[in-house]
Amino acid sequence: MSEELGLRGIVFFDMGNAFAENESINPADLRFGVGAGLQWFSPFGPILMQLGFPLDALEDEDGSVFEFSFGGSQF
Repeated sequence: MSEELGLRGIVFFDMGNAFAENESINPADLRFGVGAGLQWFSPFGPILMQLGFPLDALEDEDGSVFEFSFGGSQF
């Protein structure tokens, strides 16, 4: 992407789940997703847009998730 404009492309693989306190953690219950996004280091702080897709979506889940955020960590 363009360093001069403060733009950076992002590609990611994600996995995780949420477990209750009394629930045992089972790696077989992990969920997986992939996606891509664009980060702009604007004069007002970082702005991030991402589109993610579950690799193992359940029937009642959306096929994609769009996220838009301001601020956050710069890595």
